Amino acid sequence: MFSLYPRYIRCLIINVTEQIEPKNGVFMGYREKRLYLKAILERYKMADRQTKKQILDEFCSVCNYNRKYAIGLLNKPLGGGRKAKR
Repeated sequence: MFSLYPRYIRCLIINVTEQIEPKNGVFMGYREKRLYLKAILERYKMADRQTKKQILDEFCSVCNYNRKYAIGLLNKPLGGGRKAKR
């Protein structure tokens, strides 16, 4: 098979464009993840350290997020979206 792209670029293109199956079989979109974040945010802020760990583990497994990314989402203020352009 002849291609204009080197082998490693072809692999990147194929990996980006193929549909990735989620681990638990259910796909959560951006909106669903944001709604879930809003639902657990107050519970997370009011919890003690041990409970925060459990909530964080649950949030990471449900949304399939990296732990550090999830901590950042839970600790920063929930924004309304992107800033308006001038």
